[in-house]
Amino acid sequence: MRTLFTVVVLVAGLGRLAWAEPLDCSQVGSEAKWLVHVDFDALRAAKTAQRVGEVLLRQEAPKQQLEQIRKALGMDPTEDVQSVTFYGSKLKALSGVVLVRARFDRQRLLGFVKKLPGYETSAHGDHALYMWTQDKGLPSEHRVTGCFHGPKLAVVGRDPAEVKAALDVLDGKAPGMKKGDPLLADEVPAGTVVQAAAAGLAEGDGPFQSPVLQQSELFALAIGEHDNRVFVRGRVVAKSPKVAKQLRQMADGFLAMAKFSPPKDAPKELLELLDGIEITLEDKTVTVGWQASADAVLEFLEQAWKKKQAKSKQGK
Repeated sequence: MRTLFTVVVLVAGLGRLAWAEPLDCSQVGSEAKWLVHVDFDALRAAKTAQRVGEVLLRQEAPKQQLEQIRKALGMDPTEDVQSVTFYGSKLKALSGVVLVRARFDRQRLLGFVKKLPGYETSAHGDHALYMWTQDKGLPSEHRVTGCFHGPKLAVVGRDPAEVKAALDVLDGKAPGMKKGDPLLADEVPAGTVVQAAAAGLAEGDGPFQSPVLQQSELFALAIGEHDNRVFVRGRVVAKSPKVAKQLRQMADGFLAMAKFSPPKDAPKELLELLDGIEITLEDKTVTVGWQASADAVLEFLEQAWKKKQAKSKQGK
């Protein structure tokens, strides 16, 4: 996930994508309980993301990571990635699949995969499956299964059964999601970079064991930038109006503390940004919306970066 974040911001700083790639719900299995979609074209168009990408590119580590990806995979994430979609039918850590839409150098990519530990192949219908052992970046090693679906789509997951199920959806052998399904009920605002949703939260484990989420039925989130305004829109559907009212009160309380009893070192730019938060309640639904000018967000980020650099120099 950390590598994905680096790729995302680097795409924003350098990318020259010529197409938009909003979520194609028909390619997501109808049994999905959660999904996250990153639209790289919307990301590239966002002023704030561009600036973050530029700052990152001044650092040696991100530049080295980007160069390593280019050499190892034969592709340039800043130009070749269209979108990334995560989804799964289980609310469980390390479950689900990833759909990566990009221009691939398939032979170069396969050459890289063949060198990984535990490499082997199998098949699912007409599709070749490639499996290997991943032992970096996670507490314990695990198997990974990957597959190409056409020239510009790759499917990757930990569980071979989930990868095969995703392939069946892409082949039209299993149903995909439709507009109006619970995870797609929210209108996606123009300029959305990250679209996320999860349902049946009380059934989940890991990060979904939060007491708040355990009392909720649905969570939806959209993050992006449009007309020089950065926005975050979140919606939680609680199990009952009573629970929703409690969630609203909690949110109001956190916001009040942040505004009127902030930490001593809280920058004034952050406190000003908090004025853009609005919280509403309707029956079982709590909606949190925030927006601010891209220039104000950039000012806050730049001030935070300068303070971080100053502390880093003092520590040397």
